[in-house]
Amino acid sequence: HLLDQSNNQKAKIHKLQSAYLQSQKDAIAKVEGAVVVFENEIEPNEFRKFIDDLALEGKGDVICGFNKKQDEYNYVIVSHKIPLKKISKEFNLAINGKGGGSDMMLQGSCKADRETIEKSIKQLFN
Repeated sequence: HLLDQSNNQKAKIHKLQSAYLQSQKDAIAKVEGAVVVFENEIEPNEFRKFIDDLALEGKGDVICGFNKKQDEYNYVIVSHKIPLKKISKEFNLAINGKGGGSDMMLQGSCKADRETIEKSIKQLFN
C-alpha cells in the first residue's frame, strides 16, 4: 500500500513538472546566441529532455540548463550549431565543474554560483 502511494506521488510530481516545463518552454523566445535556464530540483531525465527540446525547437544557438540540487547545479548544454566538446574543459574550469560529453551535448555538475555561471556562458557563447 505504501509503495502504491509512493508511485502515485511520483506520477503526480512527474505530471506537474512536465506541465511546468511545457509552460516554461512556451515562454522562451527564440534568440541568437545562448539561452540560459535555471531551475530547482527538476527530475534529471525530465530536465535533460526539456533542454534538448528547446534546442530542437531552435530557441537558441546553444541551450544551457542548470538544475539546482542541494549545494550544486547539474547542467545540460545542447547545441545543434556550435561544437561543444572543445569548450568543455575551459567551461568546467570556469564554473568549478566536472563533466563532459560530445559536440552536441555536455552534462555535468558544478559548484559555482549563478552569477559566475552566467558570466562564463556570456564569455563562451555571446
